[in-house]
Amino acid sequence: MRYSMTLKPILSTPSGFLKRCTLYSFFYIHASSPHSTKVDDAFASFSHMLNLKPFPSIVEFNKRLSSLVKMKHFQSVLILCKQMEIAGVSINVYTINMMMHCFSHLHHVECGFSLLAKCFKLGFPLQVRMFNPLINGLCLQGKTAQALQLLDDIESDGYQLDVYAYTFIVVAFCKIGNFRDAICLLQTMTAKGCQPNVVTYNTIVSGLCREGRVIMARDLVLEMKSKNIWPDAITFTSLVHCLFNLDQWKEALALHDEMFDSKIKSDVITFNVLVDGLCKQGMILEALDVIKVMARKEVEPNVVTYNSLIDAYSQQNRLSDAREVFDIMRSKGCTPSAVTYNIFIKLCCKNNRVDDAKQYFHEMQLKNITPSVASYNSMIHGFCQVGRLFDGQKLFNNMLRTGPSPDIITYASLIDSLCKHGDFDSVAALFHQMEKSSLKPNSIIYGSLIHGLCKAGKLSEAKDLFFRLSIQGVQHDVQTYNILINGICREGLLDEAYQVFRKMRENGCFPDSCTYNVVIQGFLRHNNEAGATQLIEEMLDKGFCADATTLSLVIDVLSSDDGIMRKLFEFVPKKRKTDDQSLNDGAAEVAPATSEQKKDKKKKKKKTDDDETPVPKGGNGTAVLAIHYGALGDGEDSSLGLESRSKLEARLRSLEGRELSRSPGSAKGKPEIEAYDKDRKKGAGGLITPAKTYNPSTDAILGQTPNSTAGNEVEFVPKKRKTDDQSLTDGAAEVAPTIREQKKKKKTEEGSERPNSGNGTVEQEDDVEKADAGEKKTKKRKNSKQAEERSERPSKKEEKK
Repeated sequence: MRYSMTLKPILSTPSGFLKRCTLYSFFYIHASSPHSTKVDDAFASFSHMLNLKPFPSIVEFNKRLSSLVKMKHFQSVLILCKQMEIAGVSINVYTINMMMHCFSHLHHVECGFSLLAKCFKLGFPLQVRMFNPLINGLCLQGKTAQALQLLDDIESDGYQLDVYAYTFIVVAFCKIGNFRDAICLLQTMTAKGCQPNVVTYNTIVSGLCREGRVIMARDLVLEMKSKNIWPDAITFTSLVHCLFNLDQWKEALALHDEMFDSKIKSDVITFNVLVDGLCKQGMILEALDVIKVMARKEVEPNVVTYNSLIDAYSQQNRLSDAREVFDIMRSKGCTPSAVTYNIFIKLCCKNNRVDDAKQYFHEMQLKNITPSVASYNSMIHGFCQVGRLFDGQKLFNNMLRTGPSPDIITYASLIDSLCKHGDFDSVAALFHQMEKSSLKPNSIIYGSLIHGLCKAGKLSEAKDLFFRLSIQGVQHDVQTYNILINGICREGLLDEAYQVFRKMRENGCFPDSCTYNVVIQGFLRHNNEAGATQLIEEMLDKGFCADATTLSLVIDVLSSDDGIMRKLFEFVPKKRKTDDQSLNDGAAEVAPATSEQKKDKKKKKKKTDDDETPVPKGGNGTAVLAIHYGALGDGEDSSLGLESRSKLEARLRSLEGRELSRSPGSAKGKPEIEAYDKDRKKGAGGLITPAKTYNPSTDAILGQTPNSTAGNEVEFVPKKRKTDDQSLTDGAAEVAPTIREQKKKKKTEEGSERPNSGNGTVEQEDDVEKADAGEKKTKKRKNSKQAEERSERPSKKEEKK
């Protein structure tokens, strides 16, 4: 046979391998296996069967071996098979097939091929299922092309392989992301008469979902249904997990409802995917509802379920709720894992509660849960964050002694803290330690080191390190550039800082808003007005805005430059809508306005447009101030905010007053200064408004204060929302007014519009109105008399009676 001839060079006896692995297998069984008691029982039963005379049936031996294969104790199975052979127990095809399966999983497929040769020697008929372990072994070793070649050779010799052989190759294709060949093989096996099962489809669907190709996966599920291969819980779980990862949680919930309607029983894995996806979307209440459904379905939550809930609470900084879930978890007998403790340690360190995090860390060790690298990293970062560098170094040394090995994040936290303290000798020692452990520093570590050198006044060393790393091929990020430019600017080397700034783009790193603000601040601090003006214009053209510090420096240095001040204040970045606004907009789209509501809206808009006075260009600075105003007092020292506030108010008034003096329609070109400050004395140049204390609440509504409305002194009063009943009654009153009220309203409007010319026309009109009123009264009296006469007359029926 062709495939046997091509595989002759790799055929060898497995006895040498068995001798090598016997001692290791004994140690593995009795030391680390969680099923050691079951394995010991299997060994004892097996040795008892070997001592019996005559030997039990081979079927009984195969049962013991099969149980060990299910527990994945492959080496133990091979050792027991060798003992059977030495004792003289006759093996059958099923025994050889199990041995081939074990060799394949131990990545010794060549020994499996030697057993195939042994089958020929013993005269066993060659069965198709014997090739499945060999194909699987080649796929596990990454030899997918050889496995596919073996499959073609076997089928060319007249053997029809089953669905398991094809599924092994499909799994291998999906592992390397080759879904096109996997789907082609699926079509090939169908054409050859081998019908794929749900496992084959699930393999491709799961692989597509891992890559985020949910549309192809759903099309494949439809193909399954067309072939009467119904999806199971694994199929739906893969799709739901993929939809949650793509933030399509509504589709994910709808798909789970479809799964429920199909009467497919959900297991704990499916529910865990639902809970985790909802928690990552911040929908904790919906996740709790899913857990209630689990209780009704008698599906017990496991540690993964509780970890998802605890992590969701930690993302919202709700430590007490997370602790409550932790207590419920332990009360139900669910043992916390290392992931559970890591969540609490990270949350406590985030809130600077390092002592609480330390308690969780020690509790892990008391529960015989080995802390992971993430546990150590969170603790070391927490110690460094609160300034307890000695405790962080102590924990790092303990980590080196007992393990696990530190990673790049561990070194980054320590180096950053040491640089802030100026301990560069310890930093050099850590760099040497990293080289020993074959770890390469990243841009974060280099940025921390450059920042520490600049802060310590060692600018030359920082520049040497920066440019030396660039020559070595290290790609600096924008944060590292910002740190270096800031250090150079503080030393007054503006030309050099400008050169580094311009070379960023050449090196493939584009400046951001922080970069422009750092350079502009450096130029302003050293009174380079021309360079600062040019950079401000470039910054605004790029779409970046000035921060609080830049605005304050601009007011101090460039207050006389009306052009740059106007450009800076006219630039208003687009505001993002809040959640409430987006919800209101969505509600407006769902419920369109009626024609009357649209008319009212147009009238209101027209009225507001008529009431608004034309605002000059300089007045747009009010909007910018409303955005940047509160940021001026964000620092620990509020004096900056108070000083800048008064300067901004004064500068804005002067700009708006100057524009009003040139705007058309103003009386003789004189601005109405009283609109900005009622207390300003006529003819006086200074303000007499008393200095006010800083009120943080005014920052949020600065655009509505009298000083920023450019002359509109009307106080804004929010309208009350009418109830449904009130709106209905008001609408009815507006739709059907009486004729008398319409006439009265029309006359009053006409009377208000008539000018008083002073020639007695108004008095004549009043006389006419009085005469009309008298005629109306007489008509009213006649009508009342006629009604009384009608009521007194007897009806026709009464006359007949």
